[in-house]
Amino acid sequence: MGDQISRGEELVKKAEKKLNGWGFFGSKYYDAAYLLHKAVDCFELTKSWDRVGAVYVKLASCHLKLDHKHEAARAYDITADYYKMTKNLKEAISCLEKATHLFLDIKRLNATRGYYQILHTTFLGTRECKFPMGLAAAIDKRDVAEFTSCLKEYDSIIKLDEWRTLVLLKVKEALKVKALESKGQLGRLFYIVPCSLILFCMKKIRLF
Repeated sequence: MGDQISRGEELVKKAEKKLNGWGFFGSKYYDAAYLLHKAVDCFELTKSWDRVGAVYVKLASCHLKLDHKHEAARAYDITADYYKMTKNLKEAISCLEKATHLFLDIKRLNATRGYYQILHTTFLGTRECKFPMGLAAAIDKRDVAEFTSCLKEYDSIIKLDEWRTLVLLKVKEALKVKALESKGQLGRLFYIVPCSLILFCMKKIRLF
C-alpha cells in the first residue's frame, strides 16, 4: 500500500513539473492530466480518498486550461463525492458549487435533469423526488417560508444527515439573501441555487 502512495505522489510531482514547464498548444495540460489519472489509480488502490480528491481538483484545473468545461465539471463532481467520504463537507460543497457553475456555463443542467428523470422513471412519483422538486419550486418563487416548510416536512419523515442538512441550510441562507434583493439585482447567479438542487437531488439520487 505504501508503494502505491509513493508511486501516486511521484506521478503528481511529475504532473506538476509538466504544468510548470513549457508546452506546445496545450500539450502540457494533456500530459499532466494523463499523469494525474494514473496517480488517482494509485491512491484509489490504497483508499486514500483525501489524496484522490486533491488530485481530481488538479485534473479539473487542467481541463479548464484546455477549455474542456464539461470534463472539469465532472472532475469537480467526482471530487465532491470523495471529499464527502472523508467527511470534508466544506470542500465537498465547494466542489459541487464549482461543478454547478460550469454546468450552467455549458447549459447542460436541463439536459442532465431530463436524462435522470427518464432514467429513473420509477423515482418520479416518490417522496424522494417530490422533496427536491418542492425545494426547487420554493426557490424559483423566492419563498423562504415554503422552502423551510418543505424541508421540515421531509425531515420529520426521513431524518436528514449532516451532509444533506449542511447543503440545504447553505441553500436556505443563499435564498434569504436573494429574497431581500430586488428582481433587477438577482441576476444569473441566483439560478445557481435551484440548479445545485437538481444536481444534488437528482444526479445523486442514491443519497436519499
